Amino acid sequence: MSVTTGSVARRASITDIPTEILCAVLERSRGVDHPAVVAAQVCQRWRAVASDMPHVWSHIHSSFPTKLIIGMLHRSRSLPLYIVIDFSKSNFKPSGNGIHYDETVAMIFQHLPRIRELRIFMDDGTPFHHCHTVLDVPAGMLAVLQISITNPSEPLTLGENFLGGVHNPALKTLYLDRITPRWDSPIFQNLTSLSIKFDYSGLDNDVSTCQIVDVLGRCPDLENLTLKVCPMLLELPEPTLRVNLSRLRRLYLNINKIEDYNALMSIMELPTDLHCTLIFPSQSFYYDPLPIVWPRRLTPSSICESLSCYVGSDQLKIEASVYPDVGLPSVTDIVMHLGPYEDTEDVESWVASKSEQDTLPQCIDYLAEIISHPYFTSASTFEITLDPNFRFCDVDMDITTELKNLLTTMRNVDALRVSVNPEIITPFLHTAEHWLPTFTNLRYLRINLDLNETALESLIKCLSIRSERALQISELRVVGENRLPTVRKGALLEFADLVLFEES
Repeated sequence: MSVTTGSVARRASITDIPTEILCAVLERSRGVDHPAVVAAQVCQRWRAVASDMPHVWSHIHSSFPTKLIIGMLHRSRSLPLYIVIDFSKSNFKPSGNGIHYDETVAMIFQHLPRIRELRIFMDDGTPFHHCHTVLDVPAGMLAVLQISITNPSEPLTLGENFLGGVHNPALKTLYLDRITPRWDSPIFQNLTSLSIKFDYSGLDNDVSTCQIVDVLGRCPDLENLTLKVCPMLLELPEPTLRVNLSRLRRLYLNINKIEDYNALMSIMELPTDLHCTLIFPSQSFYYDPLPIVWPRRLTPSSICESLSCYVGSDQLKIEASVYPDVGLPSVTDIVMHLGPYEDTEDVESWVASKSEQDTLPQCIDYLAEIISHPYFTSASTFEITLDPNFRFCDVDMDITTELKNLLTTMRNVDALRVSVNPEIITPFLHTAEHWLPTFTNLRYLRINLDLNETALESLIKCLSIRSERALQISELRVVGENRLPTVRKGALLEFADLVLFEES
């Protein structure tokens, strides 16, 4: 049998993709770039294959062409719909009565009884006033509902007839961002995920901690809970009240008053397997710090696998992952970031003026008190970053003493990572002469700093004190810009088994 060489390889066309692979692509893809949109534009075969798969047409975005949406609503037949309506991308039309949502959105809402997942996004509250009446009908198949408003100009509240004003057993996930519900609404029953965030307060949407507790009591199966609320009514629950949330896995609390936060935390029975994010206002650590109420089942026998603290001018954000003690060695990583938290919703509140930054020393002391709890004293790794973008030069007082107290609290760790703002590197290393020798278990030290002659001398002095006490480090890693000659950097070799230099 002869073999012909030099034959020209045929490049397969996109239209030649095997049907089973094409079906898999159509089956798995979601979102704005849905393959159903592509299929309608590629070739006859793709359209034919997609037409025989009605469920791939059920994921609809309001930005799709109107003609395509009409076809998708038809081809999806009676199957559940997954809808994203983004009013910032819809084509609004002026009318005699002002601005109203376009006909495409109105057409989608006609299919509300078979919508399983509905996500609505708005730049402001204008579209809400025109479409909320459409949502005042039962939606028996709706399992996921999200309404997010970026910048409402006034307080917005869901009406008493929202979703027909009746309980929907199918609804399991509810996200409300900058829009408040009626707290006695029947939609709050047997949810598994609940997220409520709002900034406004007014006669129609004032809320008390008691009302929040009542909502939680009607959702015992919650697995994810996010609350960013401003309780304005002075009604606290009875101290003996308890709400069992034994299935909760993720908790996010941002309560504007520490008293309301403590009241909520006191009544919630939480599991030992939990990731929690807590944001405290400046009131919690300024002038007269109030003690933080920790999750009831967080005991010394629990393992806090990780604790992250982010410090702003007037906010403190704490993330912790806690697990039950199953007989394994406790390994806890603690991370502290003094400076803006990059994922915060309001970055400006973290980078504040000079007068507000006067709270920074009190906040650092507050952190030291937090990590002195038995839950965290077994930490193995401690990382602290003084953000270079944080304006420490605006702080009237020296914060190195507070940092010294904070770091001394963590003296039992075996790994320490430090990143220091250039503005305070000299006083920071000076205080390190006092606290670094107390880290008797330290085996790994990573320090981020630009290594000049002054910094090198200060670092050598710190490590010399440890060396005099026979405290050797297994690995020393210096990260940052350094232009010192090799012979000068070599002075650090005697203080660790391995010394590494990295350019940042």
